Amino acid sequence: MQSVSAGFNKVIAENHMVEASSRLIAEWNHNRFASRVTARNNKPGSGKHPESFPIDSIARPNRPDTGICYGVVGQATVARISADDPRFKLASEKEELSYSYWISPKPSRTNRTLPDAEPQVTYSRAYPTNKIIAKFEMANARTSTGSSTSHFRNRPTLVDIMITRDGVAWNTIGTNIQPNERGRIALYLQANGSWNSNVNFANTINVRGVRAVIKEMQSEGLYANVIEVSARLVKDLSDDVVSIKVNKSREEQSAILPVGTIVAVRVCICQLYAALVRFHSTHW
Repeated sequence: MQSVSAGFNKVIAENHMVEASSRLIAEWNHNRFASRVTARNNKPGSGKHPESFPIDSIARPNRPDTGICYGVVGQATVARISADDPRFKLASEKEELSYSYWISPKPSRTNRTLPDAEPQVTYSRAYPTNKIIAKFEMANARTSTGSSTSHFRNRPTLVDIMITRDGVAWNTIGTNIQPNERGRIALYLQANGSWNSNVNFANTINVRGVRAVIKEMQSEGLYANVIEVSARLVKDLSDDVVSIKVNKSREEQSAILPVGTIVAVRVCICQLYAALVRFHSTHW
């Protein structure tokens, strides 16, 4: 459910008529729309159990956040996860998995540093980009002491993000980053050319590849589990919305009020396809 501010609730409750404008944010994941995507580890080693956890899984589209837990021998302490916790799903490893992620070739050392883990994706050509995503599976070593982010024992604690614009030279755009509790690192291009977590869609540059350099884990003896590494383009297309239709219903007990409690909303954005095609054709 989408949360709203107290001010929004006050306006809805106290006004007989409220004018609302539509906002449309479109996001293109280049792992899905690029003509050719290549995934590999920039260091020696194809990864642990590559037949079940291949490197090309990080370049597949529609990847989830952390929460799907595989019990890999010698890696996960899955017995500590409550089977009743709805946020996590336990599954056994098998050769043909409908969903998988990439596991680093080696575990972290006694000083928690992780060797030879630099998964990357590259594209057949450069694409306009203003958002970088890296996702990690952290739930399979979560302790049973609570839901605090400190209890994601399998979390990478130091990750550098690099990009290449020409497929040859790589530049670091983020250093020593820790994924959030959803296992995500998200960086946005800023007006001054830097990258950080502040949401910004106004600027774009052409990017041909993204690399995640995983330098350190939460503790020793842990493998990094990488769900996705991708470059994306996010645009505000609100000005291209021609029309919008909203059908709402109210609870029966509130039907006599000028404004009741909205329990169902259906939104239909019409005549937008042509605008999306125009935008896509100018960038691809």
